[in-house]
Amino acid sequence: MKKKPYLPRREGDRVTWLNTFAAKLAVHAATFGITPLEVAMVAAFALMYAYIIGLQELVKTFKQDLTDYKKTLSRASIGSPLGAPPTLTIPVAPATVQAGIFTVIAGLVKRIKGKTDVYTVNICEDLGIIGDEDDFVPDTFVPEFKGKIMPEGPKLEFGKDQTDGVHIYTSLKGVAEWNYLATDTESPYIDTRAL
Repeated sequence: MKKKPYLPRREGDRVTWLNTFAAKLAVHAATFGITPLEVAMVAAFALMYAYIIGLQELVKTFKQDLTDYKKTLSRASIGSPLGAPPTLTIPVAPATVQAGIFTVIAGLVKRIKGKTDVYTVNICEDLGIIGDEDDFVPDTFVPEFKGKIMPEGPKLEFGKDQTDGVHIYTSLKGVAEWNYLATDTESPYIDTRAL
């Protein structure tokens, strides 16, 4: 059976994966001829990536807090307490690293897997560089949709898993016939036809 890529798709999962890879690389580096400088570089990558993903979450939370504050400011009943506006405190960034974290790591993984005289499945599983079994079956895949009515038209959010996109069909209520509407490769799809 085909293997999934070892690198997780979700950014939060990549933080965990990268932290584990950095820690385990220090243990197995000598076996694969990976220098202490390269081990330190991967550790710095893990710190910077975790910082940036954490910062994104911090900004997202701040944006939501700011939106909530604006709603209270704009629409609350007369006399409602407002309080101070939310503030954004940015933590100190770790040392700057070179760009292309996962490109550099892909090169290290290729080197590790290329050392066939010392490469073992157990070591690669410990490093997290062997993906899980891929149980995706394209012929039976059914995407999940979430619909919402927006001012610009119906909005469909969908997950496409390992497919390139989804075909979208439409049918009027009480009509059995479905008509092709569009193929979309990125969620969401917004139907901008006149209602």
